[in-house]
Amino acid sequence: MKIIFLILGAALVAVIGYFLLDRERFWTTFFGSADLGPVDIESMEYSGGTNTHLICPPGYCKNAKADSDAPIFAVSGAELRQGLLDQLNAAPRTTIMADDGDIRVVSRTDRMRFPDTISIRVIDIADNQASVAMFSRSQIGRSDFGVNGSRIKSIIRRLSERFDVVPSTGD
Repeated sequence: MKIIFLILGAALVAVIGYFLLDRERFWTTFFGSADLGPVDIESMEYSGGTNTHLICPPGYCKNAKADSDAPIFAVSGAELRQGLLDQLNAAPRTTIMADDGDIRVVSRTDRMRFPDTISIRVIDIADNQASVAMFSRSQIGRSDFGVNGSRIKSIIRRLSERFDVVPSTGD
């Protein structure tokens, strides 16, 4: 009996050590790839969720009720895209998984390293006016305690600090 407890204790220490020392590999081992793959933000169906967040320019997401409207920036789509990539490349615990038209990144939470996939589309609105549609979703759990929404709002805030925002017409 003493040997069984010793073996169980050693296994528990190994799992805890594994989890604490390499949390990202731990989540991948048990939940699969952190990258949840591409989505077509413009046509996807979405009605909200406790571990997701969607932001779109007004009228862009045809089958979804966005959690909030994305601002329109007084800049070309190419410039907005580059500003976004600069920001994502500098962000901690964030890896760009795809940049093939749409941008897809995996961003991990600070302490637990839970992976979230963010799909981003830069949209040209008019000459020197562009916006973004972003969908952030958690791989693990039923609630993210607002992390996805906070992350998207932070990205938008930093873009707004770099580029002028076109005033809303208040339709």
